[in-house]
Amino acid sequence: MASTFGIKPGESHHTSYSMFEDYPARTARLSKTERKGIKTTAKALFETSPSDAISYLAGQRGYTNFRPDLLMGKFMAKPVDYEQFKLVGGTAFQDLLGRSMTDTEWQQASEYAKSMGVKDPNAFEALLSKRLASTPEGQAKIKSEADLEWESRYGSMPRDSQNRLLRGLVSFRPDTARQIAQTLVG
Repeated sequence: MASTFGIKPGESHHTSYSMFEDYPARTARLSKTERKGIKTTAKALFETSPSDAISYLAGQRGYTNFRPDLLMGKFMAKPVDYEQFKLVGGTAFQDLLGRSMTDTEWQQASEYAKSMGVKDPNAFEALLSKRLASTPEGQAKIKSEADLEWESRYGSMPRDSQNRLLRGLVSFRPDTARQIAQTLVG
């Protein structure tokens, strides 16, 4: 009877985690190959778009054994070659202002992007487009929402010889005016 009074495990005692306790712990952890795959994907994304790489890494924060903040910091600390953005800047000037970018304008744009910490071509284009739209030349050449609404009512907005919009001007055509007047009356 001495053996019946000793300490022995009950039915609720297990030597390992139960399936319900073990599954969430395994799911919240990444294997070594999964961590390596995330880093490889992030490096590939960084080559094309640093902001995409940062967003991708930020989405991997939920794992218990992977902290992407150090890798994100390394990516953000890498110097950027702004010469690769020159084509993006030239395209923005051509699309918005209808002319090519001068060397002085390129220097100003690249210095501004450096001071703002822009490391992504898409962010550079957005920054440059916003700056171009706020300049007097941009305000004279780029159509606003009001200009687009005006065009929907009156037709294409005329431009002068320097490609500036002639806002509020409607070219009067007597034959078109008669036709419009007849449709309103009849």
